[in-house]
Amino acid sequence: MYGHGWRATRRRSKDKWENQITKTLDDLGFKYERISFPGVKGESRMTGKTLAKMDPNGRYIIRVAKHVAALDNGKLLDTWDCSDKCVYFAWKIK
Repeated sequence: MYGHGWRATRRRSKDKWENQITKTLDDLGFKYERISFPGVKGESRMTGKTLAKMDPNGRYIIRVAKHVAALDNGKLLDTWDCSDKCVYFAWKIK
């Protein structure tokens, strides 16, 4: 993502974060489905760990607070463990 212009802070980004993610996936030739995880009052939000348990064989790009990571077959692929962060959006790779 970094190589395609992704930056965690909006001030340093070349484009809106969602456009950067979808453009990167398009450039790499992936087919995907965007999934939103809106907050529901009184319920805990989806986390990377929860998503990995729900779909242990899925491949996702997940958007958490100021960060993007990948889930591949239930395994978080990232430079640090962001699995406890709330997932706001995910792109399921088909």
